[in-house]
Amino acid sequence: MNYRKLIDEVEQSGSFHISNFMMIALDLECRSDALREIIESLDNENFEQLFPDIVAKDWYKGIEDVNMDDRIQLLLDFDKLGFIAEIGVHHKSNFTFRENDSFSSCSIHQGMSYVKYAYGDTIEELLNNIRAHCDEMEQYDIKKEKEK
Repeated sequence: MNYRKLIDEVEQSGSFHISNFMMIALDLECRSDALREIIESLDNENFEQLFPDIVAKDWYKGIEDVNMDDRIQLLLDFDKLGFIAEIGVHHKSNFTFRENDSFSSCSIHQGMSYVKYAYGDTIEELLNNIRAHCDEMEQYDIKKEKEK
């Protein structure tokens, strides 16, 4: 999959925007600060959600706080050199549903977003993870709407 697919998905979806995007391997090679900025913005929960296979290791369990340099080293050690993105999943409201309770339409608020992070070894895997975040937050917004 090429980058055009990623651009098309962003333009056509309307459900999210990309705030920050990089290929980890290239960022490390160029020694820029972009990866450091993303890694610094991740709390432990976000890091663990992005890289579950790293945190599943016995030696990782019980570590209260992993510093930024250690996190970057872990990415190298576990060959997590693909693509990472900080995304804003747009808030949705005013849902309408069909008689069978299936989703029909909603309002999308591009000025209000849930900040999420996605990783993929390939662009396709990254897009799948972004879509999963969009689906998760849509279900969250639907649940909130139905509770009103």
